[in-house]
Amino acid sequence: GGDWDPKNWFVSRDAMSDVMGSGQGELGNLSRWRVAGKPYTVSEYNHPAPNDFQAEMMPLLSTFASFQDWDGFYTFDYGKSRQGQPNNTIQGFFDCGTNPAKVAFYPSTALIFRKGLIPPATRSALLEVARKPWKDSMSAPELWAQSGKMPALLSARVAIARGATDIWSVKVRGEQQPSPLKVVRNPEGVVYIADAPAAKAVVGRVGGSTVACSGATFAFPKFGENFASLTLVATDAVPLNKTKRALFTLVGRVENRSMGWNETRTSVSDQWGVGPTMAEFVPVKVTVSNPGLKKVFALDGSGRRTAEVK
Repeated sequence: GGDWDPKNWFVSRDAMSDVMGSGQGELGNLSRWRVAGKPYTVSEYNHPAPNDFQAEMMPLLSTFASFQDWDGFYTFDYGKSRQGQPNNTIQGFFDCGTNPAKVAFYPSTALIFRKGLIPPATRSALLEVARKPWKDSMSAPELWAQSGKMPALLSARVAIARGATDIWSVKVRGEQQPSPLKVVRNPEGVVYIADAPAAKAVVGRVGGSTVACSGATFAFPKFGENFASLTLVATDAVPLNKTKRALFTLVGRVENRSMGWNETRTSVSDQWGVGPTMAEFVPVKVTVSNPGLKKVFALDGSGRRTAEVK
C-alpha cells in the first residue's frame, strides 16, 4: 500500500513451481540475462515470507542454477542472529537464517550446487543480437521474446551475445541428452523434479501421489495443501544406490506462532507472531534402492543426531 509500509502489504498465494513447466517464472527470466563467455551470478534471491510455498526456494534455485551452469547465487538476507538474541522466529520477509523453510535446505542445496550433483545441460542456445541491441530493446528477456526461439529451459542452457552484424540469430549447440529436470502433473497440480544419480529434489503439489525418481520413490498421502519440498543428497557425492550416507530434508508450510493472518492468508500486517517457529508435518514413505543404508537418524538444528527413526 506504500513504500515498504510495514502494515499495509500483501503477498500472493502463488508457487513458482506451478509455472516451471511453462515460463519458468523468475528463474526463467533471470536465465535470459546471462552473457556468453562471462561468469554469471545471481544476487538477492528470495521467495519472501510469509508465502505458504516458500520452502520451494532453495531446491528450485540450486537445481536450476546447476543445470544452467551458473557460477554463483546469493540469497538475501541472512537476518539477525546475534548471541543472546531470540533466534527461533521468522523475522520478516527476507530473513533466511531463522526461517526453517529456507535454511533447512542450505546444507543439501550447497552440496548440490558446489559439487555439481545436478549436471549442467549438454545443449546450449546462444542468442546473437544486432551490434546495437539497445536500439531494439533495453531488456535481454525482451530480445529473447522478439527472437521467437526461446528454448525450453529445462532442456537447454541459454546465453546472449552481441553479434557482428545487424542480423539476429539463435545458435543451438550440443546433442540433446535426457535432462535431469522435468515437471509432471498430478491431480493436485504441478510437481518439479530434479533427478540425478547423487541428488534428488522434488517440489510442488505432491499430496496424494507417488513421485518416482531413479533409485528412489516418494509416496505422499494427501495432507494440508498437499504442497512440500524435499531433497535427498548423497553427502559423499556418489550415486545414491552406492552411498554410505545421505541427507534427507523435507519441508512443508512454516510459520510463527500467533501470526496475524488476514482471511485470505495474504498478509500478517505487522503481526509476525512469536517463536518457536512451527513446521507442518508432511507424511511420506521414502524408498531408496541401497542395501547399505540401514539406519535413519533425526537431526537437530545444528546437524547433530538426536534419535534413530525406526
